[in-house]
Amino acid sequence: MPQVMRAGAAKVDITPRKSLFLDGYSARRKKAFGMKDPLHAKALALSCGGVEAAIITLDLTSFPKSFVEAVRSRVEERLGIPEDHILLNASHTHFAPILDTMVYDNGIEGKPDEEWVEALQRKVVGTVEEAYSKMKEVKVGFGKGSCPTIGVNRRVRLADGRVQTLWWVKEGEKIVGPGGPADPDVSVLYFEGLDGKPVAVLFSYACHATIGGLDPEDKVPAYLYSASYPGYAMELIERVRPGIIALFAQGTGGNITPRTQRYRYTFEEAARLGRVLGYECLKTIEEIDVSLVSDPLKVERVTVDLPCRQRLNIRGEPLKVDPGSIRTELQAFKIGRTVILALPSEVCVEIGLEIKEKSPIKELIVLGYCNHFFWYVPTTKIIEEGGYEARYSQIKPGADRILIEESLKLVERLA
Repeated sequence: MPQVMRAGAAKVDITPRKSLFLDGYSARRKKAFGMKDPLHAKALALSCGGVEAAIITLDLTSFPKSFVEAVRSRVEERLGIPEDHILLNASHTHFAPILDTMVYDNGIEGKPDEEWVEALQRKVVGTVEEAYSKMKEVKVGFGKGSCPTIGVNRRVRLADGRVQTLWWVKEGEKIVGPGGPADPDVSVLYFEGLDGKPVAVLFSYACHATIGGLDPEDKVPAYLYSASYPGYAMELIERVRPGIIALFAQGTGGNITPRTQRYRYTFEEAARLGRVLGYECLKTIEEIDVSLVSDPLKVERVTVDLPCRQRLNIRGEPLKVDPGSIRTELQAFKIGRTVILALPSEVCVEIGLEIKEKSPIKELIVLGYCNHFFWYVPTTKIIEEGGYEARYSQIKPGADRILIEESLKLVERLA
């Protein structure tokens, strides 16, 4: 009998027990002072046909390349899983500690807490080891739900024909419509034991995890640790289906914001959106037909060079010397009939939508915020239109075409 897919999953609480600088919002003026809900790292270990891999999801805003390299190296050393076969995805919650230096609007330079970062690395590696130890034969199935009411494109069209990012619209400028699309897909990859009990679900949605409470004194996003809406979605799934590990993987939501963010910026609203997403994932699981997978697990990884320009600050001043290009990576996993494509950094939704539309594989999950973070990856059109995503991007026009074309080549190799 041919070997069938084996999978195991685990999670660990990574919420700091001390006050650290928070990522995501440069308007903040001080460190976190508490927790609204816990942050987690979760791991899915996979094996089939002599090939092993690990997918790690983290309730973090982002992580530097050095963090990814350290985790990959330790996992390979402990378990023998090749570094190229290890994927890290950040949910992009804006209520998590920094892992890299961040300069705030008030001039304070926030530095990551090296002791906590080291402890985080150990916890992440440990949860991969736990997932690996729990691997067992599974059935696998893919499904696709829809949540059109959570995410909306934060770029808007103005009466004069220009397109602008929502919070850069000036008083007196009239918004006449959306400035771009959103992606309603809830992509779900479900793993079930041969005994019919759930093992894990990896689900993805493309939308910033920016929604939460406001600090009543500073009138800026709260100084609290929180996984935002993805955390509430995962908690619901794990509560409704005991024994399952729910892993949320952020999609290409670089220019997608929670639909109600501008009107109800509360943790209660984050919980509501999380419930909407969680129930859609649960409904999709019910509709999935799982089956044994005997085809070998396939993993591909390529490096690409994206042409760069100087990234500017909010005043239009250059932040660093133009590096010429950014060398980054694309990664893809084929699990049965499903392919997971991992893209780096904050990829705008139009790129993910085009890849899915042109892909020869229809069971395709396209992720952003994977393995490397270097701010926004907008389309050439967005760069020409301007706005927040263009200002806070290092890439030059045409880099989006390189990313799309190389992604499609990678997917085609797995078709």
